[in-house]
Amino acid sequence: MRNKLLPTMVAAGMMMYGVSAFAADPLPSDSFGKGTINFDGTITNAPCDITGGGDSAVHFGSIASKNVTATESHPQPFSIRLSNCTLTGAGASGSNTPAATDITKATVTFSLGGTGSLGTGGDVLHASGDTNVGIKVKNDTSGKFLKLDGTHTTDNDIPLITSASSQSLNFTAYLVSDAASGGVVKPGDFSASAVYTLAYN
Repeated sequence: MRNKLLPTMVAAGMMMYGVSAFAADPLPSDSFGKGTINFDGTITNAPCDITGGGDSAVHFGSIASKNVTATESHPQPFSIRLSNCTLTGAGASGSNTPAATDITKATVTFSLGGTGSLGTGGDVLHASGDTNVGIKVKNDTSGKFLKLDGTHTTDNDIPLITSASSQSLNFTAYLVSDAASGGVVKPGDFSASAVYTLAYN
């Protein structure tokens, strides 16, 4: 968009005994509010952009303690959305495939973030706080629950549509009771975080 500079017009009125010039009043010197806007991002050589920058939040809301058991419950879907994808002949650049080869799948692995701890099997993320609840993550494509310790198997793979410029990698988070606590879930706030790593093949 091109900027245009508008000329300032000064109106002068001729009076019988003199000349008066009228100009716009100066802006007030008082400040009526200010703030800081932070800008950040990451430049990669990946074949797709991650919509929204990659970070997301899953909200379970308010749940009665009696309704959280050892069986996965209260599913909450979440997605990693890809956009501006160029997958045809995009191998080697930001992927694990040879050059000039189509990229046909994405692999998403999860590992422990800054909040919570991992259970013995590596597939339950114990939430912080005193509620005795854990979180499990399922790959909606494979239908399998995933390890949250950075382990990669074929359960982590998601086929991609080579001709599609935008697509979603879909998952579901579930609540479970913490077996180490004897399954006793207590009221209170809980939180946990996991870091995902995205690769292309």
